[in-house]
Amino acid sequence: MVVRAVLSKFLPLHLVAVLLILIFPLSLQAQTKVGTGSYIVKFAAEAYANGNGKIDQPSVGNLGEVKPVGSGLYAVTVAPAAKASSSDAIRLEISDYNPDLVKAWCDAFKAQANRPIIYCEPDYYIQTDAVPSDSKYGSLWGMKKISATSAWDISTGSTNVVVAVTDTGVDYTHPDLAANMWKNPDEIPNNGIDDDGNGIVDDVYGYNAITESGNPMDDHSHGTHVAGTIGAVGNNSRGVVGVNWHVSIMAVKFLSASGGGFLSDGIQAIKYAVDNGANIINASWGGAGYSQALKDAIAYAKNKGVLFVTAAGNSASNNDNHGHYPSNYNLSNIISVAATDSNDNLASFSNYGSSSVHVAAPGVGILSTVPGGGYATFSGTSMASPHVAGLAALIKAVHPEFDYSQIKSVILNSGDKLATLNGLTITGRRINAASALGIDNPGSGDNASVHVRDLLGPGNRRRLLKSHRYTGKFSGEAGSSASVTMTFLDQDDGFLGECNLGQITLNSNGRARLRGRLSIVHAIRPIVSRVIFSANHKSAVLRRVGKGRSFRIIRRTRRAARIRSALSKEALAQAVSDTCERLKSRTNL
Repeated sequence: MVVRAVLSKFLPLHLVAVLLILIFPLSLQAQTKVGTGSYIVKFAAEAYANGNGKIDQPSVGNLGEVKPVGSGLYAVTVAPAAKASSSDAIRLEISDYNPDLVKAWCDAFKAQANRPIIYCEPDYYIQTDAVPSDSKYGSLWGMKKISATSAWDISTGSTNVVVAVTDTGVDYTHPDLAANMWKNPDEIPNNGIDDDGNGIVDDVYGYNAITESGNPMDDHSHGTHVAGTIGAVGNNSRGVVGVNWHVSIMAVKFLSASGGGFLSDGIQAIKYAVDNGANIINASWGGAGYSQALKDAIAYAKNKGVLFVTAAGNSASNNDNHGHYPSNYNLSNIISVAATDSNDNLASFSNYGSSSVHVAAPGVGILSTVPGGGYATFSGTSMASPHVAGLAALIKAVHPEFDYSQIKSVILNSGDKLATLNGLTITGRRINAASALGIDNPGSGDNASVHVRDLLGPGNRRRLLKSHRYTGKFSGEAGSSASVTMTFLDQDDGFLGECNLGQITLNSNGRARLRGRLSIVHAIRPIVSRVIFSANHKSAVLRRVGKGRSFRIIRRTRRAARIRSALSKEALAQAVSDTCERLKSRTNL
């Protein structure tokens, strides 16, 4: 529920005029879209407890509204919301991302708020990762390519496995989907009562985060198409069949009839799916900038044992150098999926990455369900992702005892090795369902069992200067592997970019070492203040000797702030990309 109150509880009145001015940027950066005047704010735990030990909800009064989207997490709208009754209602206008505008607002908010804030970031606008296709209805070549027919000799799935489709919704009345829709066991349909006490009335088939209601009907087509690939009913003499003949599809709508939506609603969608028993989440969307709030939401899913399968993107770009989110987050429960065509070539539109995209699946000319009982052919990494999510559900049906890391390991290690994918994904594989169901004892694979044990600079000291050599020490389960990433932050801990260095595999003793040189290009050398070095979910931090015991790479300076503000988004991305190439050439992976 949106709560309105008086801004003075948060900010002094003299700041109101400043915030109203800040919602009209003087110059805009291209590509990445955000909600105009909309931000996501994470408050520290001590910010909320009132005298009764309960949670006080923050508010922003006449500047707009505050919407809770997670534990301590709120979407703050600086302009009055215009939410209508239609499920297609977009609360705010959409504008290009302007990092200077965001930083100015967040700095002002942090300085004047009377409660401690952990982070503040824009409410990114997210879109589906589909490419419309005008080709004629085709056969289900994708199912044949992944050897689904042979896999069905072993299992056709189970309704005990719940797959959440976070998307534009699902047509839960579609004749080829209705029997496989998840039904909330604690909700009585159409009685107008919140029977299960989760704050949503009649959420029988799922949740609509846009209208905050229990009706996730698809008013676009993308989500229904994705759902059909995962689990259109099999052997019913009708239409198409999904990877699973039997499964429970939870419809979680946060993208509107336009195919776009806001990050804050996406976070609510993920939380709903996790809290209501999803085993697997499919996320055929992306394109926003790096968001700590979204990463935290996916980490929440990880901590609850939920696998997160997501599209790699449709920009035909290298995700190693230009991050695509959520697929690029370095979390062990994520599988990032590229798209292939019927000839096993990487699709012309598909993103790729030898250290950031895990595996490929069919994604060109995919026939599936659409609203109103129909069928259509779409293309995109959006169509590839549900093939993998569907396979994950099929594995879970055969092996209900497998956790997310084991399911992920099976998928990554059982696919067909293809020369056409060599160097384009981590595994170089396109999924194979029959091979996957033939693996009974998976290894740990790329999972949370790999940890950064230590990170040392010259002379085995925990200090590092730019251009210094370093040694990373890893430990964990023998044979486990992990993606190794460096994330660059400025002196205000603002995100600058990240570099995926590649995969590291532990030896028979559960140990591994990585040696490299911290080489940062001149364009961003003055502004990089902190480097986070991580393998999956465990991180170590490289810091240069500063004054006292701060050990930052540089001290806070006005010069660094000026350089950062003058650097365009494109120049920053290019500098990070160039730094990545340097780091990779100086690393022994």
